[in-house]
Formats: sequence, C-alpha cells, structure tokens
Amino acid sequence: KHRRALASEASRTTMVCRVRRLPPRAPRVLALALLVSAFVSGANAEATKWTPGEFERSLFATRGSNTPTAADDDVTATPHLLKLYAPWCGHCKKMAPAFDEAATVLKMRNMEVGKVDCADRQSGGVEFCAKLNVRGFPQVKLFLGTEDALVDFPMSGDRSSAAMVAFALGGHAARPRQYFREGPRSVQVPVSGSDDGDDEDSSEETATIALVPKTGVERYRDFALDVALDVAEDVFSCLKNHRLGSLAIFSAAFFVALLGIILTDLVSERIGVPRRGESWDQMRERAEWAAERARRKEKESKKVTDGKKTR
Repeated sequence: KHRRALASEASRTTMVCRVRRLPPRAPRVLALALLVSAFVSGANAEATKWTPGEFERSLFATRGSNTPTAADDDVTATPHLLKLYAPWCGHCKKMAPAFDEAATVLKMRNMEVGKVDCADRQSGGVEFCAKLNVRGFPQVKLFLGTEDALVDFPMSGDRSSAAMVAFALGGHAARPRQYFREGPRSVQVPVSGSDDGDDEDSSEETATIALVPKTGVERYRDFALDVALDVAEDVFSCLKNHRLGSLAIFSAAFFVALLGIILTDLVSERIGVPRRGESWDQMRERAEWAAERARRKEKESKKVTDGKKTR
C-alpha cells in the first residue's frame, strides 16, 4: 500500500509538472489569454502588501530545489513576484493598476505576487531595499521558486500587465540571475496591545536575504547581456509594429554604413593611415610591396624602350 501511494503521488507530481511546463514561445500568448480569461470571469486580486519580514517568511517557506531531497518533499516551490516602490513615486502610482492586473493572473497560476514599501522605516523597508540594491523606483524582481536566484524585470521597456505576466511565466529565462542566500536570522516580535507578557513567547526567527556578490567579470557580462536583450526586444517590436518604417530605416542604415566603409578606405589611403582592420606593420608591408611593384614595372618599361631604340 505504501509503495502504491508513493507511485500515485509521483505520477500526480509528474502530471502537474507536465501541465506547468510551457513551450518556449508560449509566455506572451499565454499572458494575453490569461488576462482575457481573468477579465471575462471578473477575477480581481490586488498585489499583497508585505512587510520585509512577511515576504522573507513566505519566500523561504515555499522555496524548493532543482534536486529535491527528503526534506523538500512537503515544500511546493512557489515563485514570488515582488514590486519595490515608494508612496511618493509617480511612476509607481502609474504602474500600480498594471501590476495589480498581473497579480490577478499570476495568482491563478499559483504564484505569490506582492509589494514592499521601501520608504517604510518602521517595518525595515529602507534597509530591505538597500540589501537588494534598489537605486530607483519602481523595481520588479522575480524570485524563482526552484533555485536561490532572482531576476530583474526590464523597467526600460514595456511595463504593461501582459509584459509582466509573460516575464513571470517564462520570459525571464534569458535574463541574467542574481543569486542570494540565507543571511543572519532576525527575531520578529509581533506588535500587541495586550500587557499579558505573551509577546516574547510568540516571537519568531526569520531568515533574511543576503545577495551573493558578483565578480567584476560577471557584472560586465550581465550588463552587456541586459543591453543586448533590450536592443533585440526594441528591434523586434519595431519590426512587428512598423514594418515599412523599419525596412526604410534599416535600408538607409545599410547604405550609409557601406558608404562609410568605402570612404574610410579612400581617406585612409590619402592621409597615410592604416585601412579598416589593418595594423601599422601591415600598412608598411603593403606600401613596400606597392613600391617594389612600381620599380619592377619601371624596369620592364625601360627594357622595352631600350630594345626599341637598338632596333
């Protein structure tokens, strides 16, 4: 009986994993479909407002692993989409409706979606956002459920609810990761108005987040990867939405680049500097070869003229 129960549990887990696995191009289409279904069904769920301690408890309580162990059998890996904001930030207020729409859809996909006030000193929001290297508002970070890593949502691009849903459901796969670990545990004492002295007994230790520092090479690599992905998204968006304009722009850019290459070689030859892709030594060797070739031609022409004179 015990073996049959384990087998049925394993098959059920496998079926759930198969259902949740998404094709590589599915996130954007699935995001739009889920948004439409949520609108039609009238579902409405705002993003949960967390304190830093509440978020860290939720994150570490639902953290899974890529290689499950016996201790992880009862843990359901749950991704967390977190918005870091400030109440006085105009961009945060403008993005709030789209983030709440994304929260409605992602909670239907068994994801935790919430926000932390980075200006709340009483709950530790200032220190929490400083640990996460937040330098501007708003910022959206996806904490992966299967590994101790987070991925930053690209705030320079589309901030719509469909873009955030697509990012959370699989669009983050190509983005660089920032790994974290459990930091020193902090004691959370709940605020109570009673004087019965039970606050100390109800206190709870919570693991805190500590980012794993990146090396200099990793920082430059991740920055270059982010820029390349942003440029690629802008190019594909331009090609999709403005085909004729994109064709005209890229054609003009191609001919301008070709003309620039030709002019560069001509000007380099005139002023005596290396051509494009040529070093100074190669230019010197090429000049010596051209001079030797000119001398040989001159000797050959002299021989021809001398022969004609002797005749």
